[in-house]
Amino acid sequence: MQGLKAAIALLCLTLASSSLSGCSYRPLYGRSALSGGTVSSDLSGIVVEEQKTRAGQLVRNELLSAIAPAGTAGAPRYSLSLAVTERIISTFSATADKLQRKRIRLAASYSLTEIATGKVVNSGKSFSDVSYDQIREPVADLQAETNARERAATDLGNDLRLRLAALFAGRN
Repeated sequence: MQGLKAAIALLCLTLASSSLSGCSYRPLYGRSALSGGTVSSDLSGIVVEEQKTRAGQLVRNELLSAIAPAGTAGAPRYSLSLAVTERIISTFSATADKLQRKRIRLAASYSLTEIATGKVVNSGKSFSDVSYDQIREPVADLQAETNARERAATDLGNDLRLRLAALFAGRN
């Protein structure tokens, strides 16, 4: 009886492993469909254009930290142009002189260009919305807005990194 249970368990394990080997699952940071290298090496070869706004610079910094951490930048193969816009929207006010809820919306249009050919490889748009409270205390209000802007830039940078990684992995 014990031998039969072991044989059934072995059969189930074999069937499960053989069915999984046929699926199309691939790790995101495996081989790149565009270059044949790795997705990480393709990402580290992206040069991100300088930005003119604070929000744009925060998004750029987030992207650079994610795609090419200090000392890992590859040879420049792609250029990423970003146009980041920021809007602050008032969404709620409890009283005229006390609490006010606001939202920062960062939106980015991007274009990834292959440097050698000048060909646009990918382009698109993304955004991030982050809310914060203003309590009519100047220092606290400024800090809340700054924190919200940084969180929105982090979210937007992460989304752009994932989009680029998916492109290189062949999942666009």
